[in-house]
Amino acid sequence: MPVPDSGDVEADILSVLTHEPPPEFAELRMRMMPYLMAHASRNPAFGKAWKATVFDPPRLQLRAILDRAVARGDRADSLQKHFPSERSASGNP
Repeated sequence: MPVPDSGDVEADILSVLTHEPPPEFAELRMRMMPYLMAHASRNPAFGKAWKATVFDPPRLQLRAILDRAVARGDRADSLQKHFPSERSASGNP
């Protein structure tokens, strides 16, 4: 999936976070997930490959969106409202 670039950081991030694969195999995916997770926990090579295939692409897309926002000069405080740090979430400045 290409990195979204609508010009709206929030919309691009939501696009990545709400992406769902085609529904044809949704039930099968849901039934297989516990077995894949268990196998990944017992087999480090499989776990590493699964992470690289399933979890890394959206993480890298989000990183690209944020990097592009910074390069465009989007203000840090506008990004902060969407991604509060632990300090600001706890009430500390």
